[in-house]
Amino acid sequence: MNKNMLEHLKQLTHPVPEQKAKRFMYQLLKAIHHMHKNGIFHRDIKPENVLLNGDHVKLCDFGSCRAIYSKPPFTEYISTRWYRPPECLLTEGRYTHKMDLWGFGCLFYELLTLKPLFPGKDELDQLKKINKILGSPPKELLEKYKKYLR
Repeated sequence: MNKNMLEHLKQLTHPVPEQKAKRFMYQLLKAIHHMHKNGIFHRDIKPENVLLNGDHVKLCDFGSCRAIYSKPPFTEYISTRWYRPPECLLTEGRYTHKMDLWGFGCLFYELLTLKPLFPGKDELDQLKKINKILGSPPKELLEKYKKYLR
């Protein structure tokens, strides 16, 4: 592999063309699907963990992986903050394999804009940025997580 996606993004002056971004993200989504189908979630989807060689994409750095069927709570501090879903920020390790899809979405946005979607300075700022774009979580969801809030 020639470089990781972060290195690639830093070299660009214009966003990745939509068709090329779709090809990259399709390959990444196939890798995530393969892992999930085999009972593993990555827990650290971010540009540095996506390797590029021309138009070929590979997911790397499996040091944070966990089994999907493991029982939470999981490690609280996981994933790079900008790619971490709200349930990781709000609870004491109560998240699922769906966090990989959150990271995937954040990365897709970054590929199309050359800017991180939620570049929080700290965890509180991260939550504020997510809330500003997506709004407050539904009351039912907050009630579900209430017993696990930090």
